Amino acid sequence: MKKTRSKVMSTVAGAAILGMTIAIPNYGAVGNVAKAEEPVQQELTDEEKGQALEQHVEAQAQPPNVNIDIDPVAIFDSISETIKTADNRGGFVKAARETVSFHTDYSLNVMVLNLSNDYDESSYSGVHYFDTFTYDGAIYGVWAFEEGTFVNNGDGGYDNWAFYGWFDRDGGTVEFRLP
Repeated sequence: MKKTRSKVMSTVAGAAILGMTIAIPNYGAVGNVAKAEEPVQQELTDEEKGQALEQHVEAQAQPPNVNIDIDPVAIFDSISETIKTADNRGGFVKAARETVSFHTDYSLNVMVLNLSNDYDESSYSGVHYFDTFTYDGAIYGVWAFEEGTFVNNGDGGYDNWAFYGWFDRDGGTVEFRLP
């Protein structure tokens, strides 16, 4: 609901900035009315345009608000079960990525990384979840976070890492951002 509301406000604000007239159809029917009403044309005053522009600018200036409810015990239990059932390391790494993505409603960036690789994860923020898991002697870090950069200087491939989210990748460097 919030996403729809913000898209409507952005559309109204954008139209107001451009001095456009907005047609807002009224499809609400009363009783057994069979015909929808015609769209109502509404011209915004200069004051309303200014208010819409002000709201649009304020909305753009606000930092993103990421409020995700995570059950770390459920994530841990799910990944631990994956360790027992995965037939290979690559399968475990992909399953761990999908497990964390699912438990965060696919709204956070996720990294699963073999910690024996030479890596740098020093520039990330907004961590909502972190834990380590051992699969067949290899220790993996599992993160769910908002943004940051991970650099894998070691071997790539699903045996060593997998990630999900909104990112730009250049070889072993992955720069994550908020959606």
